[in-house]
This record gives sequence, C-alpha cells and structure tokens, in this order.
Amino acid sequence: MARRNLLPYAVALGLLWGVPVNLVILLHLVLPDHNASGQCTGIGFGCTLPPSEGVVLLGYLAALPLFVLGLVACIVIAAVQSRRRLRAPGGSAD
Repeated sequence: MARRNLLPYAVALGLLWGVPVNLVILLHLVLPDHNASGQCTGIGFGCTLPPSEGVVLLGYLAALPLFVLGLVACIVIAAVQSRRRLRAPGGSAD
C-alpha cells in the first residue's frame, strides 16, 4: 500500500483518537486535583468531582462515540479511495 494511501487514515485517526487522548492526559495532569471551593470530592451526596477527575470522566464518556466515529471515518476513506482507484484511467481493482 502506498504511503499516500495511509495518510488520510493517519490524519482521521489522529484527530479523532490521538488528540482527545492527549488532551485528556494533559488536562488531567494540569488541572487541580481538589475543589477550590473546599467542597468535598467524589460523586454523590452533594460532592463534586475535582476538575482533573472530571476530565477523565468526560474522556470515558467520549471514548465509545469517538471509537465508532473513527471506524466510520476509516470505512468512508476506504470507500472513497477504492472508488477513485476504479474510476481512474487504467485503474484496476487490485
């Protein structure tokens, strides 16, 4: 497979998977691990998550939709590439 054929996959998966993972890791390390208002930390009974843990929770919630979106993007890229290959002059299915 030619290098140019892999570039769209790398860009799509980098944007859909790589950027969010790195952003969650960075924010988890940078944001405070305690609540500034002195409120208790945790979930439930009037407590709230500290900012660093809230980012991790949002990352967990976004993981499945981003995974599915990445797979859909790969399928669309493959379909477009095969269609272009077949429509090109002298193109073949191999």
